[in-house]
Amino acid sequence: MAFVCDVAEDVIQGHFQRHGSAYVVVVPIGYDDEEDKSYTLLVTLDILPGVEYEFTYCIVEHDGATNSEYCYWSGADVAKFIGKEDRATILGCLASVTAHLLRAVRPRHVTMCSWDVNLPEKAKRKHFLIARVFEACGYEVHTFDEYHGQSVWCMELREHREVDKLK
Repeated sequence: MAFVCDVAEDVIQGHFQRHGSAYVVVVPIGYDDEEDKSYTLLVTLDILPGVEYEFTYCIVEHDGATNSEYCYWSGADVAKFIGKEDRATILGCLASVTAHLLRAVRPRHVTMCSWDVNLPEKAKRKHFLIARVFEACGYEVHTFDEYHGQSVWCMELREHREVDKLK
């Protein structure tokens, strides 16, 4: 397999969609130049019981030969077929899409959990970068002790936090 990244660093084109209370952004990120496969970045804000929203992202592989899809949730799995430079480009795309989504939706509370358990420090950097995007968009970010090996972040929109203090 030979992954070809086609994310432009200066212009990101994707599809923003709302389905009920869920928000989804889909961005084409590449294709396989040997097999009939294409790849998209899927970024979501969806309702989670007990919490306002959960933030998730994955890479979706569409296999044109079988008309099937597979979601890559694990960074370790993605690293097996996407090179380091392309992963960095895709991470930049994820950061931009996340900022756009947060500015458009402005959810009050958001949680984010790592997919893989017991992440090494190097792997946690990606999640901390996303947490910095939340901070830049006006959120206060809290990390918690790992839960069954998963890293957990909770974000609260600062403007709502200040209003809640006044109540």
